[in-house]
Amino acid sequence: MKKVYRRFLLAGSVVIFMLVAPALVLYAMGYRWTALGGAPQVGVLYIDTVPRGADIFINGQRVGSAPNAVSSLPAGPVQVEIRKAGYQPWHKNIFITPSTVTELRSVRLFPVTLVRQPLLPHLVSFADAPNQQTIAAITNDRAIHFLSGSEAVETIPAAHFKIQPEAVWWSTDNATLLMRNRAGAYYVLTTTPVLTMRSLPMLANASQVTWDPRVPDRIIFLGNNGTLNALTLSTGDVTILLDDVTMFSATSRAIVAARPQGQITILDLQGSVSQQLAVPSTEVITSLATTDAGLMAVITATKHIYVTNTPGVFTRLPVSAAAATWSPNGYILAIQSDQNTLYIYNTHPPSTDWLPVDAVHLVARFSRPFTQLAWLSDSRHVLYQLDDNLAISEIDTRDYPATFIVDTVNQRDASVHVLGNGDSVIYLKREGNQTILSRTFLTVQP
Repeated sequence: MKKVYRRFLLAGSVVIFMLVAPALVLYAMGYRWTALGGAPQVGVLYIDTVPRGADIFINGQRVGSAPNAVSSLPAGPVQVEIRKAGYQPWHKNIFITPSTVTELRSVRLFPVTLVRQPLLPHLVSFADAPNQQTIAAITNDRAIHFLSGSEAVETIPAAHFKIQPEAVWWSTDNATLLMRNRAGAYYVLTTTPVLTMRSLPMLANASQVTWDPRVPDRIIFLGNNGTLNALTLSTGDVTILLDDVTMFSATSRAIVAARPQGQITILDLQGSVSQQLAVPSTEVITSLATTDAGLMAVITATKHIYVTNTPGVFTRLPVSAAAATWSPNGYILAIQSDQNTLYIYNTHPPSTDWLPVDAVHLVARFSRPFTQLAWLSDSRHVLYQLDDNLAISEIDTRDYPATFIVDTVNQRDASVHVLGNGDSVIYLKREGNQTILSRTFLTVQP
């Protein structure tokens, strides 16, 4: 090929590239050209559902099944509907942001027909093991029952130990039970290799008791004299960790202790003081919630709430608070402002277009009081008791947060626990003149 032709082809290729490249860039950014010459922007909608495989409809047209990223959607509002056989349909109006992936993650579908399973009658209290393989339950006759799934695998009659238990907690290794009786005395029951029980007189009159999340053989407790202590079960030794403590919270990384005049002391894994903090006031701390990532939420006697969205720095949120609890991922705080109002607060990027960082968002104002605020494992839904009803609400406030009624429990405290990835919940329910341990499945059962 002659040199002049090669130069001509090279020049032509450069011209074509200069014309096509901007169009490709604009296309990737979400622009599309119409027959009239306009270039309206479009976006992508990503949808993931629980359970997966649900059919997705946008503006009445099926576009595939979840999980799915639906592309080339014109910017602006769209109607999204999700359907799956055996489940209630889900609806929401969503605004498609141009040149952006708009997300609908962990959209939970609930069965049309709920399967409810009574597990044990005449209940006083129960505890689910950390591995969620075994439930320990106490009945009115003060017997201790161990259940696996829906089957009772062992029962210890009340006459066996004669301690009259009323509350129970599992150790982190799923092998030991801490129990308290009616008189406030504590006992420890070891289930392996043989069944043994012994009293723990050193816990008498303790105002707060919990298993150490890091050491299965250790119990952290607050004495009535304001002393924070650690009890090692294998040796019976009690170690004083800190004086002048009003309450504490234990995580897998630290023990956080509240002290008078808004002071906070953080102890490391060895029990040494690693940090001293203070809320920006001298108010009495009445509630303390912490995460493994080191975030804290503190509620004071005047219902002010302070959060450490920056490590070591407390920020007061612009709402009052009666209770607060962190999501399982440790970054979103659910706040019960009063008997009827629920907020959320996000501390961690990356944020979404509907949940920016460092802002308080109203989820719902109920017409009736709610209690027992907790999270589902997906950190996208909250569980609570609304009068006599157990209910689940999503925290996505776009359009409206969908709410689902699980069951009517007919008592003040259902002590609800979420099992697995939210496949079912167990709770106390009043039927007639007895309280039963009940389980409701949140997925369609075969």
